Amino acid sequence: MSLTASPAHWVSATVVQAAALLAPCCLPVLTACGTDATDGSSDGVTSVDTTTNPGDNSPTTTGSGSGTMPSGSSPMVATPSNSSSTPAAVTNTTSAATSSTPTPGTGTAQPDPRPSQSGPNASPTQTDGAGGAEPGPTRPEPDAAGGGTGAGGDGPGPDGPGTPSGGSTSAGCGTTTSLQSGQATIDVSGTQRDYILNIPSDYDSSKPYKLIFGLHWLGGSMNDVATGGTVGLGNYYGLEELAQGSAIFIAPDGVDDGWANSGRSDIALMKALVELLESELCIDLDRIFSVGFSYGGMMSFAIACEMADTFRAVAPLSGALYSGCGNGTEPIAMWGAHGLSDNVVPIDDGRAGLQEVLDRNHCGEATSSVSPDPCVTYEGCDDGYPVTWCEFDGGHGPQGWQTQPIWDFFSQF
Repeated sequence: MSLTASPAHWVSATVVQAAALLAPCCLPVLTACGTDATDGSSDGVTSVDTTTNPGDNSPTTTGSGSGTMPSGSSPMVATPSNSSSTPAAVTNTTSAATSSTPTPGTGTAQPDPRPSQSGPNASPTQTDGAGGAEPGPTRPEPDAAGGGTGAGGDGPGPDGPGTPSGGSTSAGCGTTTSLQSGQATIDVSGTQRDYILNIPSDYDSSKPYKLIFGLHWLGGSMNDVATGGTVGLGNYYGLEELAQGSAIFIAPDGVDDGWANSGRSDIALMKALVELLESELCIDLDRIFSVGFSYGGMMSFAIACEMADTFRAVAPLSGALYSGCGNGTEPIAMWGAHGLSDNVVPIDDGRAGLQEVLDRNHCGEATSSVSPDPCVTYEGCDDGYPVTWCEFDGGHGPQGWQTQPIWDFFSQF
C-alpha cells in the first residue's frame, strides 16, 4: 500500500490511518488538529492530554519497495502548512527570487517547541496549538525535549580503507553558473518539482563546497526547512549558521507535502538535483549529506539505502523505513536520533532503520558512549563509516540539542 495522497485529501480510510501516524510526526511543532477531544466538535483547535500514551498504533514496515503504509487505530489528519526510477533530462528554471533568504511559508504560525530545559535528557514539554481542520479522532500530540548543544559523536575518520577517494570535485568547479539562491523548478521525468537553493553569498567556483540536503516533515515544506519555519531550529535545521559559508544547502519539496517515494520518484528527484548541482556548482563530491525530521528522516533512510555511492552521511531524526529501502549495498555514515516515548513513529521502527545501516556498515553490537549523553557510537564498523545513535527521553518532535552534534558529525569527513 502506498503513502501517496491526493492533492486535497487522503482518499480512503486506510490511507487516513497512514496519514494519521505520520501527520503529527511531520508537523514538528506541538499542535493539535481535528476533532476536539472533549466535545467531539471539529473546530481545528484541540485540547489534548499529552501525558496519556496511545493504544496499539504500531505501524508495519518493509525494507524494500516504495514504502509500506503504517497503520494506526487512532487516525488524525493534519492540514499541510504549505503547499520513474530514473530521472530524465533535467531542466532548471530559476524563479524571480534572487535573495539567499527564501520567502517563509504561509502556514499558521506555530509555537516554538523547544522548552527551557537543556540537554537531551530534559523532560518533554507539551504545548497545544492550532492545527488542521480535518475531522478525526484525536490522539496524544508530539512532544519535544531539547535546548542546549553538545559535541559531535566520535568515530573513525574518512581516510581508512574502503572510504570514498579524497579530493573529488564536481564538473561545475571553475565555471560560471547560471544558478542562484532562491526557489526554482526542475523537470524530473516530465514532472515539475520545486526546490529552494542556498548558495553562499561569497561563493567561489574554485573552492569545493559541502552539499547538504534538508528534507521536510509531512505537512511541512521546503520553505519551512529553508527558513527554520515552525521548527524553531534555524535555517536548514540550524546547520546553515554553523556552516559559515562552507556549504551549499538545498531543500526540495515532497509530493503532497511528504516523501512517499512512490515508484522511487523521490529518489529520482534526489539524483536529478545532485546531477544538476554537480554540473553547475563546485561541489566536494565526497561531502554530500542529508538531514531530515520525521518523513524527512524516512527519506534520509531511503537515501542511505539507495544512494550511499553519492551521499557521504545522513542524519535521520525520528525516522523509519516508510519511504522504502532500495537494493544498494554500499556503507554510509549515519548520525541518528529517536525518542523513546515517540507515539507517532515507534522507537522500534527507528531501530529497524538503524539496523539496516549497521548491517551495511558491518558494525558490531558493542557500543561506546559519546557526547552528548545518551548517544552511543557502534564499534567495528567499516573504516570511515561510523554510526552514532541517540535514543533520548522524549517523544516525537525536533530537538534543539541535535543541531551541533549533526554538524560536528558531518564535519569530520
